Amino acid sequence: INALLGPRLATEFGLGAAQLGLLTGSYFLAFIAIQLPLGMMLDRHGPRRVNGVLFGFAVAGALVFAAAEGFGGLLAGRMLIGLGVSAALMGAMHAFVLWNSRERIASLISIVYATGGLGALLTSFPLAFALGYVTWREVFAGLAAASLAVSLVMLFWVPERTAAKRPQHLGAQLAGLGEVLRDPGI
Repeated sequence: INALLGPRLATEFGLGAAQLGLLTGSYFLAFIAIQLPLGMMLDRHGPRRVNGVLFGFAVAGALVFAAAEGFGGLLAGRMLIGLGVSAALMGAMHAFVLWNSRERIASLISIVYATGGLGALLTSFPLAFALGYVTWREVFAGLAAASLAVSLVMLFWVPERTAAKRPQHLGAQLAGLGEVLRDPGI
């Protein structure tokens, strides 16, 4: 998205290469920063709830980005979007483990990776097409609407499925995380 929007944003907001780079990287920084707590949230609350709630952050981020009046708004919007979609892959994998036999999990994960990669490759054409008819702000408003639909489907339509064992208490999860972080092999 940023490759196509970069020149428009640079012109409209007077952004330089460093700001465009930070704008692109901020999505990934927010995405990465939440991964360790995300695993604990998925274990405690399940992929349906975690993805449903986090997609709400993607909605907020797309709206903030669409309404941005300066670099700060663009940056905050991109970070919220990164946070909002941070559980999409891990949440799907977690759901596969809860809902499917061991024999099917590898195939399902492969399908998710292939679909995600294909989506990343094919994003530029629909975006370029849409930008011929609407503004980039309208594109992000549309992305907010789509993200809201995904969030609501996850929260209210996807059935709950819990693992056979109860999740660890938060203290036990944090102790386990500390153990992992102290491991010299990592």
